Amino acid sequence: MLTRGFGGALILGLALSPQPAAAQATEAQPPAEASLPLVQVAIRLPTEAGRWETRSQPIYDAHRQALSRRTYTVWNARPSLGLDFVWIPDREAAARPGRVSGQGRLVWRLAGKPSYDPSAFFAEYQGAMRDGRPEGHGMYRDRTGLTYEGPWLGGLPHGEGRLKLGNGAEFAGLFRRGAAEGPGHFYDVDGEIFEGRFRQGLRNGQGRTVLPNGAAYRSDWAAGEEQVNSRRIRLAQLGPARGPGEDIRLGISVDRQDDDSLLQYSATNAESGLVIQPSKRRLMALWKGNENIQLTMREENPSERGSYGVFAYASGDLPPLTLVFEVQNRASAPVRIRGAHLDVESSVSDLQPAIQLSSGATAECGARNRPDFSPRFELENFGWSPAERAQLRFAFARPKTSVAPSAFGVTKEIGLIRTAAKIDMEPELRAAGVKTDQLKRRADTGGIGCRSRGNGPACLAEIAASGLFGTLSRQITLEERDIYLNAVGNLSYVWKNAKGEEEARTSPFTARLLLGRTPIEAECGEGAEKEPVGKKPLEFRLDQSRYRLPIAFERTIPAGRSARYTVAVSAAKSSGHNFKVVLQTADGQQIASRPISLTYFRPSRLVEGTPTE
Repeated sequence: MLTRGFGGALILGLALSPQPAAAQATEAQPPAEASLPLVQVAIRLPTEAGRWETRSQPIYDAHRQALSRRTYTVWNARPSLGLDFVWIPDREAAARPGRVSGQGRLVWRLAGKPSYDPSAFFAEYQGAMRDGRPEGHGMYRDRTGLTYEGPWLGGLPHGEGRLKLGNGAEFAGLFRRGAAEGPGHFYDVDGEIFEGRFRQGLRNGQGRTVLPNGAAYRSDWAAGEEQVNSRRIRLAQLGPARGPGEDIRLGISVDRQDDDSLLQYSATNAESGLVIQPSKRRLMALWKGNENIQLTMREENPSERGSYGVFAYASGDLPPLTLVFEVQNRASAPVRIRGAHLDVESSVSDLQPAIQLSSGATAECGARNRPDFSPRFELENFGWSPAERAQLRFAFARPKTSVAPSAFGVTKEIGLIRTAAKIDMEPELRAAGVKTDQLKRRADTGGIGCRSRGNGPACLAEIAASGLFGTLSRQITLEERDIYLNAVGNLSYVWKNAKGEEEARTSPFTARLLLGRTPIEAECGEGAEKEPVGKKPLEFRLDQSRYRLPIAFERTIPAGRSARYTVAVSAAKSSGHNFKVVLQTADGQQIASRPISLTYFRPSRLVEGTPTE
């Protein structure tokens, strides 16, 4: 009997329970019956009783400039797993002790393992919390590769969300208190798609089913079981001509490591096929979208191997993309696979600039830290084409305030950005009456003094009235001990694609200019098992079409069993690839995966990090 496991349960309360369907692939059944679904997927909660967990952890108090301990309480839906948690609030309001509320990250780790051990990671929730449970919008992921993003209520998925399983299957639709309820789409790992209604986590009522061969029909379900007449239509859609290869299902997913510093990929199902792209939302939003190119404070700090920001990677953080292909034999006899290859329709270099705006880390100690007076930043290009005729249009503004584009009254010509351009805002600040020479001297002699230390608003008013900041005195803010002013605007440029055609691009930016610090007394210190196929990654051939990449692969898949294999792929540049994975059986038949569209990112240069042992 063939069954498929869909990974573990969400520690926050969601589980996926495979249930055997009415028809199983066994030797006693005729071959046609082997095409029926082997499992039904119940998207609903586990039965384990949860409990409240309380933990004391160290927290840095920015106002007191000292470490303190706070006690947090959260709801643990799976206490039998024996996990510890860490709460990482996004802001001070979410750091209050007691039952956790506010925005932040809730990380679950294996108990008894050191915090620096990446193998201790089990699950993470990032988003809104209320009274110790996820509530509002949030994203969950765990070590099995299972992810959920969408709304939560009382610790449970509730509303329109998207659930991805570790084996590549995916559900997108409505949840009600942790179970699929109402309209939704389920994409099976072998390419079968169901679009219809769910009830208590099971397919229920009429829907539309698209089979792996592309045939579509109107299906009818009751409590997760496909009805008899509907199953007959399914068999008719599969066609009369059947051989052993038609009982083989080939599903594709992406392997993932438990290390957020690595450049990794994720797969999303669509009716047209599988879409693979870098899993970091910010990377795609800066490179292909229209998100602010300014790095966050967290992104400015380098990883252990030296990577930082969105596009700046050390070589150790750039593993090959590893495809996972799951071969399912639904026949009543073993099937011998005698070969495999990637059938590539096209591979096109993607030369689009990948620009991030870096101001340097804000910490006083450590790598990439910035001076106390630093009204400058760097535009770093990690794409494969230079940005030409680059120009900034901006206005100075108080941090955390919006500025209409019509107010971007200052223009600064940049020219060519091949790898990086250093931007100095000191001339524009002087033109606004800022006494930059005095700010430099204060930075070298201990900072800008404040008699109202410990009272943030009073200290800010005192600094603003000092006369150092000219017409911008009402635009500065004091964050902990850092004095900031924003430059808000757009970066515009043109670039040439692989065909030599010129394309225009405009990206918003918000540069945080550090104008000074208040004094501080501190010292710096010292800083299913998957079987790999082949040892070397397959290399895509850039700017070529309709070619094959052979895979040395020969295995026998027993009847009623599935097996998972991995193959690594890479490319010399950022590029786009359309392809399929194809298996050849011993009797000459071919089994192809769904069409795969891959957006591959590789920076044009690497940062030099210090490798860790």
